[in-house]
Amino acid sequence: MTDSNAPPGSTTSRDGRDCSAFQRALSRFLDDLPEKSRKGALIQECTSRGDAVTAESINEYIKSVEERKTSRHKIQKYFSPVVNVLRTYDGVINSLVSADPMPTALIWGVLKVVIDGVYRYTNLFETIKAQLESLTFQLRCINLYEDLYRNSEGMQEILCESYINMFRFWNQVVKECHRGHASTFFALKPNKLQKIISHLQSNVAQIKDLGSIIEARRAEDERQRGRVEASKADQDRIEVRHSLQEQKERRDEYYRATQSWIGLQEWNEANNCTRHRNNLNARQRGTCDWLARHSVYSGWQNGITNPSIFWLHSPPGFGKTFLCSHALQLIKDSNPPAAVTYHFYREEHHTGCETLRILAGQLLECYGKHSTQVDEKLYLQTQRRTCSLENIQALIMILVENLPRTYFFIDGLDQEVSPDWRWTEASTVLDFLVRLSMKSPDKVRIWCSSQSQPCIREKLKDVIMFDIKDQLGVRDDVTLYLSRVMSHYYPELDQEADEKDRLLEHLQKRVDGNFLFASLMIDDLEEEAGSLTDLQEIIKQGDLPKTWDDFYRKKFEKIAPPMRRLAHNVFALVAFARRPLRVKELREAVGLLQSETPHSPKAGDRPLIRRLRQLFAPMIEVQIGGSDDDFDDSPCRLFHSTVRDFLMQNSYILGQNLPITQRIIADACLGYLSQSRYAELLTVSGEEWCDIRGENVDHHQFLRYAAKYWGKHLGDVPKSEELHRLVLSFITSSNFQTCIQVQSLWVEHKFAVFGTWGEEDNQTYLVRVFPKWFTEDQSILSKQGVKLWKDYCRFVHDWGHLLDCEKGEVGQIDRCWWAALGPRNFLSRWHGRYTSFIYQADVDANHGIWQDYDGVSMSSDQLKRLRLHSRNDDSLEFICEHWSLPVGDRAPILEKKQTILAHAKATNWLLYSKYSGDESTLRRGAAAPAMFSPDCRVLRIGAQLFALDDQGTYVAMPGLHIESEPYPADVEVFAFSQRYVVVTKRKITKNTNQRATRNRKNNDSRKGINEETNSVAPVSEGGDDEESSTDSESEFSYASSVDSADRAYETWSECSTEYEDDFEDDVIAPWTVPVDGDSSDSSGLESEGNMSDADQSEEPGSDSASEDADFPISAVVGYGQWHSDDEDYDLEGEGTHHQIRLARRPWTRGPRDPQVSLTVFNTECSPPSKIFYFSCKVSSMIYASPPVVHPSEPLVVWPLGGGEVLFADFVANTYFLRKLRPSTRYTKHIFMKCHFSSCELYLHMASLEVQRKPVSTSQRNAERDPLKIALLVSTYRICGHKTTKSPPTLIHRVKVHMGFAKSLPVSELPYTLTWMPTELYFTCSSEVLRVYRIRLFKNPDRLDKTWGEYDVLMPKRTIFLPGTASQRKVYYFPPAVGSTQARVIIGSEVRAYDVEMDENLFGGQHDNNPRCVPKKVDAPGVDLSPPIGCYLDETDDFGGWGNSHNCLDIPEALGIGKLDRRREKFDYDDDCDCKCSWFRTIYYQY
Repeated sequence: MTDSNAPPGSTTSRDGRDCSAFQRALSRFLDDLPEKSRKGALIQECTSRGDAVTAESINEYIKSVEERKTSRHKIQKYFSPVVNVLRTYDGVINSLVSADPMPTALIWGVLKVVIDGVYRYTNLFETIKAQLESLTFQLRCINLYEDLYRNSEGMQEILCESYINMFRFWNQVVKECHRGHASTFFALKPNKLQKIISHLQSNVAQIKDLGSIIEARRAEDERQRGRVEASKADQDRIEVRHSLQEQKERRDEYYRATQSWIGLQEWNEANNCTRHRNNLNARQRGTCDWLARHSVYSGWQNGITNPSIFWLHSPPGFGKTFLCSHALQLIKDSNPPAAVTYHFYREEHHTGCETLRILAGQLLECYGKHSTQVDEKLYLQTQRRTCSLENIQALIMILVENLPRTYFFIDGLDQEVSPDWRWTEASTVLDFLVRLSMKSPDKVRIWCSSQSQPCIREKLKDVIMFDIKDQLGVRDDVTLYLSRVMSHYYPELDQEADEKDRLLEHLQKRVDGNFLFASLMIDDLEEEAGSLTDLQEIIKQGDLPKTWDDFYRKKFEKIAPPMRRLAHNVFALVAFARRPLRVKELREAVGLLQSETPHSPKAGDRPLIRRLRQLFAPMIEVQIGGSDDDFDDSPCRLFHSTVRDFLMQNSYILGQNLPITQRIIADACLGYLSQSRYAELLTVSGEEWCDIRGENVDHHQFLRYAAKYWGKHLGDVPKSEELHRLVLSFITSSNFQTCIQVQSLWVEHKFAVFGTWGEEDNQTYLVRVFPKWFTEDQSILSKQGVKLWKDYCRFVHDWGHLLDCEKGEVGQIDRCWWAALGPRNFLSRWHGRYTSFIYQADVDANHGIWQDYDGVSMSSDQLKRLRLHSRNDDSLEFICEHWSLPVGDRAPILEKKQTILAHAKATNWLLYSKYSGDESTLRRGAAAPAMFSPDCRVLRIGAQLFALDDQGTYVAMPGLHIESEPYPADVEVFAFSQRYVVVTKRKITKNTNQRATRNRKNNDSRKGINEETNSVAPVSEGGDDEESSTDSESEFSYASSVDSADRAYETWSECSTEYEDDFEDDVIAPWTVPVDGDSSDSSGLESEGNMSDADQSEEPGSDSASEDADFPISAVVGYGQWHSDDEDYDLEGEGTHHQIRLARRPWTRGPRDPQVSLTVFNTECSPPSKIFYFSCKVSSMIYASPPVVHPSEPLVVWPLGGGEVLFADFVANTYFLRKLRPSTRYTKHIFMKCHFSSCELYLHMASLEVQRKPVSTSQRNAERDPLKIALLVSTYRICGHKTTKSPPTLIHRVKVHMGFAKSLPVSELPYTLTWMPTELYFTCSSEVLRVYRIRLFKNPDRLDKTWGEYDVLMPKRTIFLPGTASQRKVYYFPPAVGSTQARVIIGSEVRAYDVEMDENLFGGQHDNNPRCVPKKVDAPGVDLSPPIGCYLDETDDFGGWGNSHNCLDIPEALGIGKLDRRREKFDYDDDCDCKCSWFRTIYYQY
């Protein structure tokens, strides 16, 4: 038996051991011998030895046999010489025999035979002996070959053949040796033996040749393996290089992304780093070195002392900033692995978040230098969150954890002490750093340097305090500084060392270790002392200023009168600027202030650079100042904060008519923005923005500063009536529009919305634009300011997203809908590129009320606006505005304003809305309190219906209110056609009936659903309460009833008219149990009573049990095969072996499932009669899915839920159901909207689908995947002969990808549909116009040529909408025939209120009605927007229609879009008779 694990050519013995070539040869040799030959001596010898027999032992045995052949030695001894001699006469004897034919020839013949026989006999054993000796060596070689080539099948076969030939040779030798001499003499067969020997020799040659071949092959294999290994090594090296390159690229990408998220790198380099470099360059060599030798500092630096916070403080002028730069540079040089970050507080202000961003940017740079990779946690911290204070703090903590030691240097905290809001921001930074150092004192060291202010001392009371005022090192540094400066200015002093020391002693006593005072004194001496003698006299007589004030006063008094006006403007601008002004900005501002025509200043009004250089020294410093060009582009600032303090206390130092105050820079900003060249918006010329004169505004140096800070500077000026009128004039001018444009272009976050961290009310704020006093005073003028501020807030509320965008549309504020702001808004007078309008009368001043409901007609020419005006216990007063929109681009017209009085009981108003004081809240599960029909002909208020009369006024429809039987108490949506009214409702059934009180008597004899038989019973004229009848319905029961005794029944028939059906092969059965592609995760299937993952995320305070159970998986996707257009949802595994797991009763209708009902009334009767009623339970809820009535036939189509659609003939009292399946896996319908074509031949259906893969129980707390939203649009042909009996046939379908969302608020779905004869316009609520133009028929000849081969189109250009449009209904109405002007109408904005509708949300979050502004809006009393609209040209504004790239492929043969009839119910007790086969295993779980 061959062993599969044995070497090639080998066999296996009975005990399982591998057989050798010798053993195989012996076995084959024995098998080939005849039976009589198996008794020979050799065979007996081999058999007797058993398994111990070897080739060597047999060869030795043969040798011994040959040696015992003793007769061989005698013959050789005596006959061999004679025979050899006689062999020489062999030729003679042959001649004699042939020549003599006589009998004597016989003698010669016998003699020849004897001679030949003796010769053969003597040579036979010589040959045998020689061959036996040769075999000894050959056997050793064979053994080596066998071991060496054990895996070579050919070699093993040759070796086996060699052994067989050896056995034949040995066997023949034994035979010869055991014969007698005579028989041996006459029976010799030398040819046979020689043939065997030849075979052995041939085997040897074969072994050698094959060995050479095998070795060559092995060598080639080795070379090939070497090449493969070399290639693999090369590939590995390449992969390693690629991996390293990918890691580097990923690191660089993470680093750049994190750096970009932090931001402020340019500011840090231009200001912080420059400040540090300037400090190092300005430090006198040899000064500050004492700090490193001081034990207090060195203990802090080396981490020996605690706490880890070091506060260096002193009065102004002692060199704290220079010591800070020197200390941080010492640490950088002495400890390279340490991260050193720093921030110098100066005039410009930074929020706490911005300051931490600066520090974080430096930390990231240090991290990047010492780390080869960017930690993924670090990267994710930045990419999933906004750059808020909390997030930047978290980032800093992560960076600190990944760095060996971190030093934070904060200098100039005293600069932030005043005003209070600046100290609040600085405290935020300081508090965080203190907490960080306390958490990691060994890794975090903090340096603070500032003046000793009470608030700072309170913050740092428990840290290392180091006062440098009395430090000897500081005094020595000042002495060194004075010595060098005096030697520089007065080199003669170096000749008189004693005199120099005496002068230095006098100066040192005067300055008292203060660097600032020393530098000022040297400047004064340079001006006053013209010689060494003058210097000595001034110092000895003490004529130097004794205080800073004396020095500054002396400097200002020396300014010449002609220069004082220039100095007045320059010092005011530099001292009170909110950031360091560049010299060119300063020159332009001064030029405007000095110009005689400030509305149009000239370039010649600007001061010369030479004059400024003279004026600046020494109190204004310029960071860079080589050439005039460098000087002009350099920032300038007061050289020390004490100069600003002096100017604040001595504002009239230059004269009573030249005060240095905040008013100067405020006038400069306001005057600059009020120039005539900014009376119109800036325009784009190539890549440049130009003013009205065509000048590039990049050359307007002061423009950006003025646009950013004008309001703040004016707010710092005391209010006055004159200043108030100037501000009012500017705000209401067109220049303010240009100012907004400049802010949008070049001022960061000017229109962003901010919040205060940690506040529970989540109040939001806008950046202040107007002066503070302009809106907070109680005067009449300030009331005007408040009105303007509210108007501005309204504008930013709507258009802040456009103003704050960073894309190509930045600065294009002419895109705003100015007129849509309302006639009372001062900004509405500005002009834009679009014609917009608002549905608001000029006299309407009170439109910001709580409950507002709109209705827009399908033709867009009518809009109705209903507002609740007042309410008491019994009555409701509504104001209904009737608006019309004329043809063309004219504004809408208010046709009439109607007052509607309704009774609270008749409308059942409290069923829809409940009140707490004046605040209204929607009730859980209730429909909208009011709504209009699509054509605005019918209005529903609560449950009561109103219709337009001949005068266009809404009047109550008789009998259609809850006080009239048998009208239902709860109405959600309705439909109206001719004389028929269809009302519907959806709700979650309860175990106990809860309904509104009706003013009618109960009739115990009324019948509804028979609970015991699960049958449908007729309902009498005064039937039972509808809710009561449906709540008791058993699972899978359907109810349909009329007010006659006849019961509605389910029936349908095939259409007799033959149509071409393009989807006739697309007939996959809809409700077969799906193959479980995720069989390893059974948690994907929900058990009975549980809602799916898509709806199961609970918020605090929500009900623990869902009232809106989602589809179980088997009900959601009941296909014979899965389909997914998403790679993430592919099936796991392939092949023919599948596992089908039937979940625990996938879904049955239970007592808490959604309940739906539909009632049809005939309004020709008085009161209206109930002619049809249908009720059932469904597997899941759908929303905003009203019924539709056929224009001419008694057919109503209504989506029920769970994909089921009702087709009812309400006159014939029949119905049938069809099911529209979701198009993908893990998908749920959100709405299904139906529409009959105007030709009455087609039914269109638009189904909004939401898809999200469920997660296992262990992943429920993980971040969920977003919802994938898609729209499936289907067109069906209606049977012309059996319109109400025959199901429609699918003829066209389109699927559109609508994007992703974390949740979807189903109480107010952000979508609208506009049906046209051949296309559907699907519009999404968004900040930009997102409208999809969807083909309803596949025949392109019926449509215009713009479609091409596409089924879905979108506008080619971006059209911005108000920011609130994402929370409001957006309607798009295409142009009329022959026109290109379309209309966009945006519904009313509603105020925020809590909606208790957890079950109505797909996504697991509370629905707080996102169609709203915050409860606490940006300004007190900001009115909410009524409906607005705009005219858009599809050619000029859209740029035409183009492919949306959102159309999804729909796979064939899955029946997607088809309306399938119901299948027989699967009975789990009776029908589950499963059989296991060889290819499929079925599990059934109870």
